[in-house]
Amino acid sequence: DLIVLWGINASYTHINAMTLVKRARRRGAFIVCIDPYRTQTAKTADLHLMPRPGTDGALALGMMHVLIGEGLVDDDYVHRATLGFTALAEHVKQYDPERVSRITGLPAAEIVAFARRYGATKAAFIRVGIGLSRHDNGGMTCRTIACLPAVTGAYAHPAGGALLSSTA
Repeated sequence: DLIVLWGINASYTHINAMTLVKRARRRGAFIVCIDPYRTQTAKTADLHLMPRPGTDGALALGMMHVLIGEGLVDDDYVHRATLGFTALAEHVKQYDPERVSRITGLPAAEIVAFARRYGATKAAFIRVGIGLSRHDNGGMTCRTIACLPAVTGAYAHPAGGALLSSTA
């Protein structure tokens, strides 16, 4: 129902994935591209968010601030399948949308609206590009983004979750 292409120009690098994205769109899925560049993938998305390069982790933390603060958490999934949620919830308090806006360059209202859309969609899928891991704290950025489907319970949905690599 929601596909997030985060730091991946799938129109050129993952044509097979874009076939599935187009199929999902025909069924009504909303497509979001998060990339600091105006790529072909961004041009085809319903929403293009352009954070400053290397600030994707802050965006994910800001989203979790909204998700947790507004009760868009799947408590059952969090308690059943995750560890450390209490510490995470405390940590993301410092990443309010205004602070994240200053870090990422995205308007605070855009961060909130995207987080709400993500939190309201149970079948939300994030495809993370490998380039994110190439920045300082890149590994932690990818792990932070991978927390989003855990917070909302999207990992429990057959069409939800997050994927960084499809290689063995």
